Amino acid sequence: MKKTVLLLTLLLSVVVFGQQGMAATVVDVLNNANANEGGSTTDYASHAFACASGAEYASQCAGDGGTIQIRSKNSNSGIVVTKSVGTVRSITIKFNSKTDTDRTVNVYGANTAYTSPEELYSGSNRVTQIKYSAGAQTYTFTTDYAYVGIRSNSGAIYLDEVDIEWETGGGEE
Repeated sequence: MKKTVLLLTLLLSVVVFGQQGMAATVVDVLNNANANEGGSTTDYASHAFACASGAEYASQCAGDGGTIQIRSKNSNSGIVVTKSVGTVRSITIKFNSKTDTDRTVNVYGANTAYTSPEELYSGSNRVTQIKYSAGAQTYTFTTDYAYVGIRSNSGAIYLDEVDIEWETGGGEE
């Protein structure tokens, strides 16, 4: 009996402690409620917020019509990750129909934390541009980045949602 209990205890320890280093996927959903604190104004303001994953963000945006409104370049407007929870695997941009069809979002990747969206205007780590399209546009990262930022390439854009997929765990934390 002692051998059975000891064997079960050892097996349980291997299962529990072995899974601590396993990677998991989690998605943060950024919308007007968190990125703009539910604001419905065209006045731009800075916000800091966290999501359920534990990632922390900084935004400089407005909330026109319940959207995340980010204006054109050179305005220091955008959204950045200030505290990472792992590796960014993809970002999905859900444009609102109020966005002009010629608009694009610049997506940036970094391996050092951003402190504010202002940094997106002096850096050169742009990963891609995502062009407006009805519905959602997803970009899957081919390089490992722990931090991501988005800003408008030109003019005001209106987003219903930004989904950031993280790979967490795996001994990274």
